[in-house]
Amino acid sequence: MLQLLQLLRRSQKTTPADGPPASIRRPTTARRLRPIAALIAIAITGVWMSSTTVAQSGGGGGGGGGTAPVSSVKIGSAALVAPSTADSFYGSATTSTNSTVVGGQTAINAPNAEYLEFARALDNDPDQIFAFVRNSVDTTFTYGVGKGGLGALVDRSGNAFDQAQLLVGLFRAAGITAGYRAGTMQLTGAQFTDWTGITSASAACRLLANGGIPATVNGSTITNCDYGSAVVSTVTLGHIWVAATIGGSSYQFDPSYKPYTVKAGVNLATASELSAGQAFISASSGVQSGTAGASGTVPFVRSINATNLNSQIGARAAALRTFTEA
Repeated sequence: MLQLLQLLRRSQKTTPADGPPASIRRPTTARRLRPIAALIAIAITGVWMSSTTVAQSGGGGGGGGGTAPVSSVKIGSAALVAPSTADSFYGSATTSTNSTVVGGQTAINAPNAEYLEFARALDNDPDQIFAFVRNSVDTTFTYGVGKGGLGALVDRSGNAFDQAQLLVGLFRAAGITAGYRAGTMQLTGAQFTDWTGITSASAACRLLANGGIPATVNGSTITNCDYGSAVVSTVTLGHIWVAATIGGSSYQFDPSYKPYTVKAGVNLATASELSAGQAFISASSGVQSGTAGASGTVPFVRSINATNLNSQIGARAAALRTFTEA
């Protein structure tokens, strides 16, 4: 580094009087300075990077090196909160607004074109509307309005609040009086598993805690979700659903609780009646093989039986079609 600086100083000295004219000296000096300045910049960058590496790795003094830092990712997790604790935090006020007016414009929650068109497409029938939301919008496990009703309609997914808002919006667009109900929902272990696919109490706790959903698992709220090897037996969680008045009667609708029926996968080899090596045997019927070339060491095959192979593929496809249509 010191040598580079000395070289720079020498290059900046005045050219002797008997040297070239000034008009020629200037570009000559500039051309010399450019590579020197570049070398200095590279040297400074190298020193800075070296210092940074030493500082990050914990090394220092005497040129001693340390282990270079390793990239890492820390996945955050939340503590499970009991429904009663959440109620105390959010308060017991029962007043709310169903819409927000911004700058004198139409209320945000007023029936909009999307809700009106979907409700009309479903014949403004409450049963069809509920079936649409329940069967077409998947549930995500977070607490509080996320993407909202329209977001759930577009993405075909949303949490309990989003789906409740979507159902209320469609009901109102169909001329049905509807509102929200908030409280807790109690599920057996089997009901929770049918909904989430989870059987482990610790995993159930982690799903709910990370989504900010207040809950108790197996009758208790363990903040760090250490339920050991316990299996889910009961779950009580904070929840929201919909109440609607239809034909003078009040009905309750919960679009976000949707148990799934899990079916075993299909063994395609069995379904298509395919056995190992069957296609190879069909294609090999009448095939010719050997070696060729000047040295006679280049292997070859020819006359592969495409007719037999196509027949075999067609038979397997027919068997698979018969299986799927049964």
